[in-house]
Amino acid sequence: MVGICCLLPFNDLKAQNSGTKPQYWNNITLAWQVNDRLWVVNTLSYNFLFDKELPWSEFTYNGTAVFRMNSFLLANGGLYIATTKQSATLSSLEIRPYVGIRISTKANKRWLISNLTRIEWRNLNYSDDSSDEAFRLRNRTSAAIAINRKLILEDHTLSFFSYFEAFHNFDNEVVERYFTTLKYKAGLAYRFSPQWQINIGVLSNRTRSTIGVPSHAPTNVVSNFILELGVIYGIRNNG
Repeated sequence: MVGICCLLPFNDLKAQNSGTKPQYWNNITLAWQVNDRLWVVNTLSYNFLFDKELPWSEFTYNGTAVFRMNSFLLANGGLYIATTKQSATLSSLEIRPYVGIRISTKANKRWLISNLTRIEWRNLNYSDDSSDEAFRLRNRTSAAIAINRKLILEDHTLSFFSYFEAFHNFDNEVVERYFTTLKYKAGLAYRFSPQWQINIGVLSNRTRSTIGVPSHAPTNVVSNFILELGVIYGIRNNG
């Protein structure tokens, strides 16, 4: 059994719109490898906008089970829960179950490419007693390549990674401050050992506000940028 603790203490988001302050994200992930085919991953996250005049913050939990069907195909499903302060007068509680399929190359190479397709059912209940629900499809293509080693999972490997993710809403748009339509990220990762890994990257999060009532927040946020630092620690139990 393997437990992985992923700590992302410094995520600095800057919106292009003038007057919008940085966001800060803090994430802690704990994962267990139950057996050769099954992983269970749990993530807690607290994110906030560093501006008293534009209140926005969220606390989230994300639990995922990943099952390896064969060397190239993985199935996953889970539950995402978020409580979010959307504005000075509006808060929300979101329950989001999801299922997905990931196609990936083998990890015993210098490079790794994968594609994840996931469908989500979003159910949001707001502090003004209203509610929203919608189905969403998201597709992420990821790539990574080792720079200084022959294998991407080898110790002391420095690698470059990136991903591109698009979102499609099948019906109505839910009400939220940052309604995401596109993400893309690039960065570097260094693998010290099977237990330790660190990565840093820049993520662009294309969003817009779907809050209908007047708000101090910008109504058309074009793009947000996040500087993300991640530390991963793994524990192997040979018992």
